[in-house]
Amino acid sequence: MSPPSAPLFPIKDFKRSFRNLLKATNLEYDADGRRRTIYSLRHFYITFLIENGVTTAMIAANTLTSEAMINKYYNHLKPKMVADQLSMKGIDNIFTFG
Repeated sequence: MSPPSAPLFPIKDFKRSFRNLLKATNLEYDADGRRRTIYSLRHFYITFLIENGVTTAMIAANTLTSEAMINKYYNHLKPKMVADQLSMKGIDNIFTFG
């Protein structure tokens, strides 16, 4: 089978191409019904880094923003992270008797 002669989504306008890609993959809207945008990728990336323990200093440097802005917009993730860390998952190892 030979490759197609033209790309499936020719990129002349990145924003429009991104929307077309989301539409073609049925991913236009998030779980809360909000339309995804190119900016959604930035939010996903920063959230992913925070949830995986990357420091706000490293995230700020990598995304060309300040730690203050990271904290302002992503501090709501911290209570969940602390709860996960303090959950019974970690406690199980403490009370294992051998």
